[in-house]
Amino acid sequence: MPLVSLVDPRVDTDGVDLGRETTIYEQAILCPGSVVGEGSVVFMIAVIGHGCRVRESCVIGPGAVLNARVELVDGVYVGSNATVLPDVKVGAWATVGAGSVVLEDVPPGATCWASARWTGR
Repeated sequence: MPLVSLVDPRVDTDGVDLGRETTIYEQAILCPGSVVGEGSVVFMIAVIGHGCRVRESCVIGPGAVLNARVELVDGVYVGSNATVLPDVKVGAWATVGAGSVVLEDVPPGATCWASARWTGR
């Protein structure tokens, strides 16, 4: 049985393409022109910038910031208070650690911590 989307009614979703079964918590900021894919979760105080593409099954932690035109491929986890700078692509099933600042693309399956350091594939 499919789940339904749970979007806090106080979150402005005008101009945002929301997939099915998404969960958006209170005080999240979703900028127009962004896409949040099916099964993704955006926690409180997280920011999804203009033109961002968050694909399926991603988790954006509390206070995380995705700047403009960031792309998260399927299954990406972005930890609390992490920041992904504009035009960065984070590969499928990668993890961005809490408090990290991502300066460059992250390969699929990698773990990114601190300032754009990553381990894995």
